[in-house]
Amino acid sequence: MIKRIIFAGLLCAGCTGTLDKPRLGVGDFADAGTTAYALSQSGFVEANPALAWAGPAAPVASLGLKYGVKSLVVAAGADARETNRVVEGLGMGAACWNVALVSGATVGFGTVVPFGICAYGYLRATRDAP
Repeated sequence: MIKRIIFAGLLCAGCTGTLDKPRLGVGDFADAGTTAYALSQSGFVEANPALAWAGPAAPVASLGLKYGVKSLVVAAGADARETNRVVEGLGMGAACWNVALVSGATVGFGTVVPFGICAYGYLRATRDAP
């Protein structure tokens, strides 16, 4: 387990940036934090196959993965601010999904609706952000 945590931490090394470059934002950290909480609860496992390998270090690995995806998308020519905003919006949706799941919602309507509301709300609130 220690090797997984160290590897996940290395994935995230250097993940800070300004708004005009790939960066980790509030939605990314909200998703990681709620995932960490969910994984600490009995019976919850990481469902994302891209992160399941990391076990309990999945929240840290998710930060590295998100930063890597943002970096690749921006390197391909996408606007950094919009890339950050969209990925962070999806992270905010995932955080609400996690909260709903831990609160007893079943996968389906009980998790999709909170995901949609949170992602849409974040994207709408940040669409004109500097």
